[in-house]
Amino acid sequence: MPFQNSLAFEESRGTEALPVVLLISCVLAASTLAMGLNNLDRIKSIRERQRCAASFNNFIEHAKLVSLGSEGSTRTIDLDLPNGKISFQGRIAKLIVNEEVIKSEILPFPVHFDIQSIESGSYIIELARVKDKFELLLTKAVEIE
Repeated sequence: MPFQNSLAFEESRGTEALPVVLLISCVLAASTLAMGLNNLDRIKSIRERQRCAASFNNFIEHAKLVSLGSEGSTRTIDLDLPNGKISFQGRIAKLIVNEEVIKSEILPFPVHFDIQSIESGSYIIELARVKDKFELLLTKAVEIE
């Protein structure tokens, strides 16, 4: 008989503890969901940074190839900068993503562009002589639909 009494006691304790167990389970599930969503946002941010870095590297490569050519050499490039832009100060090109400088590179010639930075889109890079100095002229490519 003592065994039956202890079993009944355990069952009553389990019934009393059920709301606490459910509450703890809900808290754990909510925190796990929040961490999962945070990680998904981080992954998205990392992918966007990688796309920006790949476009920046592609731009630098094309600019260097144009610089190796003669006056009038051109290249067209498509940039995919979801949350970023490329900023120019003389010969220095900087990749800025979410107001943070991610990469910078020194180009062979200064870049001449109407504004100080470029965003996603198609651009033409041209090697031109301006006032007896070579510069990389950057113009927005016209998209034909």
